[in-house]
Amino acid sequence: MSKNYVVTEIFHTLQGEGLWSGRPAVFMRLAGCNQWNGIPADRHKGSGACAMWCDTNFAKGSKMDLETVLTQLDAAWATHSLPEPGRMVVISGGEPTLQIDEALIVELKRNGWFVAIETNGTIDNPALALCDHVCVSPKRGSELLVWTAAELKVILPGGIPGGPIEHQWSNADLEYLSVLGIWSHKFVQPQDITEASAVEQTYLHTIRTGKPGEVPSGAGQFESNVQTCIDFIGTHPGWRLSYQVHKILGVK
Repeated sequence: MSKNYVVTEIFHTLQGEGLWSGRPAVFMRLAGCNQWNGIPADRHKGSGACAMWCDTNFAKGSKMDLETVLTQLDAAWATHSLPEPGRMVVISGGEPTLQIDEALIVELKRNGWFVAIETNGTIDNPALALCDHVCVSPKRGSELLVWTAAELKVILPGGIPGGPIEHQWSNADLEYLSVLGIWSHKFVQPQDITEASAVEQTYLHTIRTGKPGEVPSGAGQFESNVQTCIDFIGTHPGWRLSYQVHKILGVK
């Protein structure tokens, strides 16, 4: 019997973050995470600081076998992009290493997909070694087990205003990650401001949907987070800025 994957959604978009920002891609968001359950009312029960500000809907999904996954990926790409070698699929979550396996990655690559994945790095899944691009985005309050990847992306500050200081990344923390890990590219990214009672409702989203002249909630804190990233990059050569361009463009 073939394995089923619990998939929250499959959709075509532009990759909005990190090294491949601006590239057309199909996202496959897998359900489930080992940091929290994705239900806003349970944010305080999360094991990582990211539970308090995560803006991704991954709490539920539909079971799909490998053939269905491939069919839906093909359909999503064909709807929006011209056929081309190296079609890009980005596997995200939640935490995708809870579900991916070697059979999935091998079959994706056999069908012409360039396979990128974003993980919090807490699960050293052997299937990661088969992916074309691995982005590790570590979260405060969790133990990092994946120390080698094409991309390291750290969300700053990593906690919420008024939250415990240990939930925020310090310069020393980032220097530690940089020295101990093997990363081809290193990014810091300003943390968006999230509505605690919702997901996918953030400061950057409301810039696109708010009324003209209206200042969305969280503007001051977000600008502070941007400045934190800029200040860090200014004193740490080798690090670059990642920005959630898809939110500014108004694409998913």
